[in-house]
Amino acid sequence: MNSPGVFPCSRCDQPLSRKGGEFYLIDIRAVVDPVSARNLVFEISDDPEFEISQLLKRIDSLTEEQLVSEIYQRKLFSLCPNCYVTWMADPFGRESPAPRSST
Repeated sequence: MNSPGVFPCSRCDQPLSRKGGEFYLIDIRAVVDPVSARNLVFEISDDPEFEISQLLKRIDSLTEEQLVSEIYQRKLFSLCPNCYVTWMADPFGRESPAPRSST
């Protein structure tokens, strides 16, 4: 798929084009629950200082990218009209596997 402005459906690999509104852009953002994260350390331990020191050690062992991905992630998908209908009916994929293009 080397044509300019042509890209695959994220689900079935069907060629899509930016012309004519023939695809759907899915924008998913996942953000950690700030209330649970803030209260977790103090609810699970009789020694919050120890828990905080353990948490700081864990933070020091992770890259900036790993830390950010635990707090916030954004995924963009392009779907053809058929895959969009299927995805909207079952967004978590519990009922059917993704079709694969034979081309």
